[in-house]
Amino acid sequence: MNEEVISVILPVFKPKLQDLDKCIKSILNQTYKNLEILIVYTETSGKNDEFYSFIKKFEDIRIKIIKNEKIGLANALNTGINNSNGRLIARIDQDDFCDVKRFERQLKFKNKIHANIVGSWAYHIDSNGNILHKTQKPIHHSEIRKKIMFHCPMTHPSILMDKKILDDIGTYDPKFESAEDYELYFRAMSKGYKFGNIPEYLVYTRENSESMTRGKNWKSQRKYYIKAKNRAFFKYNFRSKLDILFLMLTPFSYFISPKVWSKLKKNTGWHT
Repeated sequence: MNEEVISVILPVFKPKLQDLDKCIKSILNQTYKNLEILIVYTETSGKNDEFYSFIKKFEDIRIKIIKNEKIGLANALNTGINNSNGRLIARIDQDDFCDVKRFERQLKFKNKIHANIVGSWAYHIDSNGNILHKTQKPIHHSEIRKKIMFHCPMTHPSILMDKKILDDIGTYDPKFESAEDYELYFRAMSKGYKFGNIPEYLVYTRENSESMTRGKNWKSQRKYYIKAKNRAFFKYNFRSKLDILFLMLTPFSYFISPKVWSKLKKNTGWHT
């Protein structure tokens, strides 16, 4: 494999096979073909045979199955990264899927703006695939830097980044489970790496009762977000006037549910 391979990290745990099927096909059918899919599978009692039989049907040499030996998303991601062959690392979650031109479009955008980490805008869908709402993340690095202490300015399943970043700053920190991506962005930005979000809807992220961001566990996720912001302030020197203001406002977010937050953004026309 040459240096232009994209290594797509796909953690899998108790999947709905119908959703996983759509996810994997959306990667295999990309217009950019030079990629590998590292499925990091956490085994569960009574489901393993069904999963392995399901994967066999794809018969694609770009798919690599890696058994996850440690609990947690951050550990699964790190296992995938440590077994990757590409110069570029991409993310997708097991119940999400993406536009078939995602990597082609992201690479073109990444090269144009000379960024190290790029994401995209996203559609958020329900269990039936219906679009619930959409997220427009800030496009340029300067905007992302300005807003990063206010709210995570990247959609994790849309990320495409240079692997050299992880060689430099380290991989995901398991102590920030459910905010491991947010903490990583702070760390990368503190080292001078450049960010961007292509202003196109290239990923579809599924929302359900188990999702950390908008499901029943949202308060747990908010705690880790606060923890990541505190580390950014005390350890990574994020101390601009806006950083301090946003940090001071952060505790209030613990009392604003995702539904209320969505309504607020919709009514005001404000985008993240």
